[in-house]
Amino acid sequence: MSIGQHTISFKVQDDEGNWSEADTVSLNVENMSVNVSVSPEEGQIGSLFTWNAIFSDSSNSNVFAKLELVSPVDSQSTIFNMKAVAGKTGHFEYSNQLLQLGEYSCRIIIEFPDKDNLYSKSFPILVTPVNPEDDYLYKDVTSKCHEGNKDCTPDPWSFCRHNCTSWVAWKVNQAVGLSNPLTDGLVVFIMI
Repeated sequence: MSIGQHTISFKVQDDEGNWSEADTVSLNVENMSVNVSVSPEEGQIGSLFTWNAIFSDSSNSNVFAKLELVSPVDSQSTIFNMKAVAGKTGHFEYSNQLLQLGEYSCRIIIEFPDKDNLYSKSFPILVTPVNPEDDYLYKDVTSKCHEGNKDCTPDPWSFCRHNCTSWVAWKVNQAVGLSNPLTDGLVVFIMI
């Protein structure tokens, strides 16, 4: 709706086709500038994200700002109260780490209870895994293998093979802390 005063009239029709009396309400749409943002707009799991809501109606002290986050894993919605930034009228902020991979749905809601009014804006945030290339301990061995080192050849998973791939399973088990007789025995089943 455009800025300014609006009059809205409506009627209701029952199942028999009879109309009710007209009901009229007034609605004032104020000229208010609202900016919402998040920084960073995309980040790795565990990154600290900060949401901001800034609005121009500094005359209104009875305002609440909330952040609604919808999990990319189970679609559960959580609402957080944003805090007013000291010394900055009309500025609210909230910071949190995001610990689930995927695209979150975010919505910032600003409520003006004394004006029976609210503003909301929705946007996505993408949380990605920590760059596996940086954490891959065997990348140099693998690249040498792909460069044609005569002592190794790539296996079907593009790991370097030295006689068999049992070391791959052992390294995976070791990395996730699965070192016991049962998991060590599983290595035998994936040998090539």
